[in-house]
Amino acid sequence: MLGMSRHTTNGRAPDVSKIPDLVLPAQIPRAHGLTPSQRLMLAVLDDAVGEYRRLGGRVGRRAIRLFRELTDWFESDDRTWTFSFENTCQTFGLEVEAVRAELRTWSRPKPRPRRKALHLAEAPPAKAPAEAELPLARTA
Repeated sequence: MLGMSRHTTNGRAPDVSKIPDLVLPAQIPRAHGLTPSQRLMLAVLDDAVGEYRRLGGRVGRRAIRLFRELTDWFESDDRTWTFSFENTCQTFGLEVEAVRAELRTWSRPKPRPRRKALHLAEAPPAKAPAEAELPLARTA
């Protein structure tokens, strides 16, 4: 995607000093040496980036809502949650701000075009009834 090649690790965890500043989840090697929690972190990051890209080309309120949820996760500075974006990046030696900057350049979902409101043609003004059409009052 950015001209970076995959690193081979022969089943070992990646050497983070050899990973470029900006790496997308697909570019992180799937090393067998990762712990189960690291594998889950990688899966969460991979899914989030994939959904972010997929939703960026969509239209509609649902896509906008889901995209906003993903953006909130990517932009959050919360480090109290194990699977927060910042903790995930730190685990894999990724530069948080560089990844965020790259994501901000991707397309965003758009609202659906509004349907044009139906405009009813105005009814012609009612004509005043002619004198012959007026009901006559009964005289006793």
